[in-house]
Amino acid sequence: MTITPEELAAVKTREESLAAIRERCEMATPGPWVYDNAEEITGIWYPDEEESVFIVRGSDTINEEDAAFIAASRTDVPFLLKEVDVLGELLELNKELAEVSFALFMHTELCIKKAAFGVKVTREDEGKHQELLAQRETILSEIKTVELSRKIVE
Repeated sequence: MTITPEELAAVKTREESLAAIRERCEMATPGPWVYDNAEEITGIWYPDEEESVFIVRGSDTINEEDAAFIAASRTDVPFLLKEVDVLGELLELNKELAEVSFALFMHTELCIKKAAFGVKVTREDEGKHQELLAQRETILSEIKTVELSRKIVE
């Protein structure tokens, strides 16, 4: 299957798609929304303190499961967007951790080879090792902080 230039131009990046979803969330009536199947009126509404704002009102074409899904989406989508943000942040931190860990591994290997050939490990080597260890610990601490904040939000 070949993708035409027009089809390719229409494809949104992940960031563009998430930005569009965020914009729709921000523009929608605030949540939470409630689905009610009362006899007098059926609908999805936002229970404001002063008045109820109907999102969908009295539709015979929507079943209860779909209505419950639509009502829950007002709070589910923002939660999922936050989760995407947190997971993206964790992904970036883990990439940094991998890079620093690899640099630490390579530096350690270099020092081991120096020692094996009778070359003295310098203070500069030791300083570099300590610097890489400190970077690694900082990133691990950031990861723990993000993971902890994620648990608090859940």
